Amino acid sequence: MHILGARARELYERAVGKRHAAVYVRVVARDTLQLDCPENQKFPIVVLKADALIVPLPEKIRVLDPDGKILKPSRRFYITTESFDPWHLLTDME
Repeated sequence: MHILGARARELYERAVGKRHAAVYVRVVARDTLQLDCPENQKFPIVVLKADALIVPLPEKIRVLDPDGKILKPSRRFYITTESFDPWHLLTDME
């Protein structure tokens, strides 16, 4: 299952287009993601491949830093679609 459901994927999914930095986020509530790192990963930052599929993250979904403070995008948050709850990758791009 994905936090956005299947419908958002069908309407807005696209490839990143070029390699792009992303961070791990964990679903902590129906409308909230928090920066975190899975136990099997050494570092919370990864590089998305150009063909990674993403969708815009709806503004109603909050993104929290590890201390629980709300983060705002510098442009717009996008989330990977080929990932499953609770772990996803989040990037900030135009």
